Amino acid sequence: MKYPFRHISIRVPWHDAEWNGTVCQSPKHNTSCLKLGNIFKNKNEAAEEQFVTNSLKDIQVDDYPPCVRERATFMANFPFDIFPEHPYAKGWSGTHSHFKKTLLHFPAYGAAALPFRWLNKKFVWGNPDKENPGFVEDFPLSEVDQSVEPELDFETKWIQDHRNHRALLECFWNHVRKEESLVFFYAKQIPLVEDTGRRVLIGVGRVLNIGELTEYEYTGSTKGKIRSLLWERMVIHSIRPDFKDGFLLPYHEALEKSDDGRNFDPAEVVAFAPEDRFVEFSYVTEHVGNDAAISALLACRASLLRASELFNYQSRPQEEWIDRQLGRLWKKRGAFPGLGAVLIATSVPMGHFLAQALVEEVGEDGNPWEAWDKVLSAPKKHLPPDLVQYLDDTIIKSWQKLSAERRSFLELLSRIDFTDE
Repeated sequence: MKYPFRHISIRVPWHDAEWNGTVCQSPKHNTSCLKLGNIFKNKNEAAEEQFVTNSLKDIQVDDYPPCVRERATFMANFPFDIFPEHPYAKGWSGTHSHFKKTLLHFPAYGAAALPFRWLNKKFVWGNPDKENPGFVEDFPLSEVDQSVEPELDFETKWIQDHRNHRALLECFWNHVRKEESLVFFYAKQIPLVEDTGRRVLIGVGRVLNIGELTEYEYTGSTKGKIRSLLWERMVIHSIRPDFKDGFLLPYHEALEKSDDGRNFDPAEVVAFAPEDRFVEFSYVTEHVGNDAAISALLACRASLLRASELFNYQSRPQEEWIDRQLGRLWKKRGAFPGLGAVLIATSVPMGHFLAQALVEEVGEDGNPWEAWDKVLSAPKKHLPPDLVQYLDDTIIKSWQKLSAERRSFLELLSRIDFTDE
């Protein structure tokens, strides 16, 4: 099955040395990173002060600051390892005591992407009343099985079983294409702006490679015991210091050149993620559609142009890269980006996958509605076998009996990149 094409967003904390694999220059003054719960709970400023500006290569793993697992090193030009512990390994010895600390390898220019929403039971199975149906009804996830989830002595909203982990995570990553998908790094808070309700774009590059999924290591036999995967998966991106294939926005330069706001307000160069696509820049790692990616790239370009005006920042290579990506994304977007949402809204299961198949049939410059008419007349002839099963006689007859006026209206709607909701 051909999965719909998506980009991704990855959340990072603020870092005062541009995420280069070092401990912050002034940990006690970096309060923006405290916006992230894991850093707030675990940051030890006194301990970090002993290693200010030190590369992770020169300190012990036990001395790494908590921001490391929160992707504060995505621009590090060297590899390193950490050994995460399952959050339930301590305190729930009856169910998770066999979980060992497990090696998680960070490659150079790698970020540990973690699609939180895709492991949340509420989003996977939806609400009991099915007002929000859940991923299992919108994606090819028939192997996700609620019955294999373990019974625990405590409440958790997170999927636990390794088989469900693998099916959900592989479904998420099957939408992302190496060399083609963009990766947008964003932060919840940075020192340039006090607005904490919006996502701040940090930089953007291409996804060059995606690491493997990693299962936890265990002590002794796992027969009859819970097995789980680490949720992180490494994304190697294309951003390099020369900014030839992606870039970081010049926030650190803006802080320096503004002279604490006396020369200009550094908030003027901040680029925000599109507000109407909040979910696509949330939950640590999430899919980003072409329209959201285009809006984000335009916001980055506006930021770069303003930086050029305020402190003569040289941004031509970044602007040329953005221009190339915009040209590519407009073509990928096509003329009917809302086709999948329209199909889903008319009770066609797997609407986005069907839309992808229709676009593949007619090409990026064709009209997928013409292919849809052929599918309705002979589904088995014009659809892959794994999609035919979702089109029953009721759906086909409903579409064939649709009035010309209503059909025209739905075709018009499909030219807008609606969300399913």
